[in-house]
Amino acid sequence: GTINKPFETVTRAQNFITSASSSNIFTIQGGEGTFTESAIALKPWIYLKGVSQEATHFNIPFTISSAALASGVNNVATIAFNSLTLDAALSWDFTGSTGPVSPNIHYYDTTFGNNFTIANSTASFVTRNRFWRCRGLGNFTSNGECTNLFYFSNWNGNISANNLTNSGALTQLIQGSAGSISVSNFGRILIFYLIFILVNSCRVIIYKSI
Repeated sequence: GTINKPFETVTRAQNFITSASSSNIFTIQGGEGTFTESAIALKPWIYLKGVSQEATHFNIPFTISSAALASGVNNVATIAFNSLTLDAALSWDFTGSTGPVSPNIHYYDTTFGNNFTIANSTASFVTRNRFWRCRGLGNFTSNGECTNLFYFSNWNGNISANNLTNSGALTQLIQGSAGSISVSNFGRILIFYLIFILVNSCRVIIYKSI
C-alpha cells in the first residue's frame, strides 16, 4: 500500500484498511488505467480518488455496505469519489439505513459512464448525494427518500426522480443537463443552465486523508 509497492486491486486495498472512522478517513488512490473487478461493497470512511476523469477508470459494480448504511455524520462524506470515471452501471439501495444521521455520498470531478440508480424506501431517513463538476453519460434515476444536489454538472442521459412517500425531501439541482428531466410526487426541481466544460498499468495506493 505504498507508492513503491502499491496494491494491485481496489479490493485488496479496501480490505487492508481496518481503522477507518469519521475522524480517521482513508483514501484509496488509483493510478492511470482501468480497474476491472467483481462487485465491491464500499465501506464507510474510505474515499476513492483517481488521477483524473480521463486517466483513471473503475469498471467495478460498486454497492453500499451495511456498515456504510449505519454510518452518517453531519457535513462529513461517508463515501466520496474524486477525479475518476465509474464505468460500470451502479444501483445503490439505501433502504434499511439505521444510523442516527443518513449517509452522505459525495462525488467530485466524476464521470458516470453508465446508468446510475439510487433508491431508498426508508421513510423519514433521507440519504444525501452531492455532485460537483460531474458528468453523466447514462441515465440517472432516484427513487424514494433521496436528496440529490448537482453543482456545475452535465448529464447527457435522462434524469428521473420519484419520491415514494410524502415524508421525505427530494430536491434536484441540475446545471447543464442535456437529457430530459422528470420529477413526480413531492419532488421539486431547480434548473440552472450553466454548462461546465470538461476541459496501462493499474496500481492502488492508500494514504490517510488530512
